[in-house]
Amino acid sequence: MEFVSFSNNLAAEMAKADFVIGAGGGTSWERCCIGLPTVVLTIADNQIEIAKILNENQAGISVQTNVDEIASAVKKMLNDQSLRNKMSKNAANLCDGNGVARVVKQIVASSLVFETSTLSDAQFIYDARYADGASRFYRSRDVPSFEDHMKWMENAVNQENRVLACVSLGGENNCTCQNRQRY
Repeated sequence: MEFVSFSNNLAAEMAKADFVIGAGGGTSWERCCIGLPTVVLTIADNQIEIAKILNENQAGISVQTNVDEIASAVKKMLNDQSLRNKMSKNAANLCDGNGVARVVKQIVASSLVFETSTLSDAQFIYDARYADGASRFYRSRDVPSFEDHMKWMENAVNQENRVLACVSLGGENNCTCQNRQRY
């Protein structure tokens, strides 16, 4: 048995694990996607429902943050291969990993229009990105100068493996450039 408390490559650690002790947050769905049985700890109120779903569907064992309860669940997992197999199958049935395809299908079916951004969109993107204190949600909360934004924009639109896009609803184009490739 190996205990990993932090990893720079969590996906690789999960892929080689027989089961995991983890919080009931968003990573629960990643664990389900790969069929990883979990002892689920609820460490925040927004995790209660996820832990309940995993427990009810026998995709995880939901426990409180009580040492004895956690130890009991871990022992149960360690000693029962058939339980881990059943939980793995149940977890994989909860989350198939095709969510992105379903979201894309919905987007394509809707009236959203994706257009490749150009440098002529720089002012619009700058204004939108930093409107009403939006930067508080970014890794760097500093609002760059427009000159620095233009340097970033030039780099972004010139990278071959990157697409910077404007998205509009119902063809109502908020971007400034006209003749763009539509997706």
